Amino acid sequence: MTKKNPRARIKGETEKAYNAFIKYLDYGDKRSIEKMPERGLKTTVNQLKKWSKRYHWIERVKTVTDHDEEIKQNAHEKALEEMTIRHTMLAQAMQIRAGEKLKTLDPNELNPRDVSTLIKSGVDIERQARGVSDKIEMDIKGNLTHSINIQLIETSVEEIKRDKAKNKPETERDS
Repeated sequence: MTKKNPRARIKGETEKAYNAFIKYLDYGDKRSIEKMPERGLKTTVNQLKKWSKRYHWIERVKTVTDHDEEIKQNAHEKALEEMTIRHTMLAQAMQIRAGEKLKTLDPNELNPRDVSTLIKSGVDIERQARGVSDKIEMDIKGNLTHSINIQLIETSVEEIKRDKAKNKPETERDS
């Protein structure tokens, strides 16, 4: 047994004892030395108990189980990192596309609510992907943490809308 391969045969372990250990290991949660002969292993329970003690089966099973769990956890963490990268790239692409679209729109056809929704959606998705809060928070030392107030964006859009309404000719405002 090695750190790299906790299933490996240990020094001095016979082939028959090692094969019995692998079968014991493979039984999973229903593993029992007493039931191994019932499952087709042609060795006595007493011999299995001797091998189990001599070759530390219980400790080895725990080592294998811990190793397998660590591999699963690492794979899960890697998948989460990859998902975060994909989501961040998607959010940034959405923001770029929305910005490009805004440049091509006729200001008279610009709907501030749609613009606000696009910007807010892109910002929200990117912030979630990066694990950043949308609220202003203080850390233990009383310092402001990195955050943005989404309300600022909505307020800015409303200001643009008001300015646009002010600049319309009188005849358009009255109708």
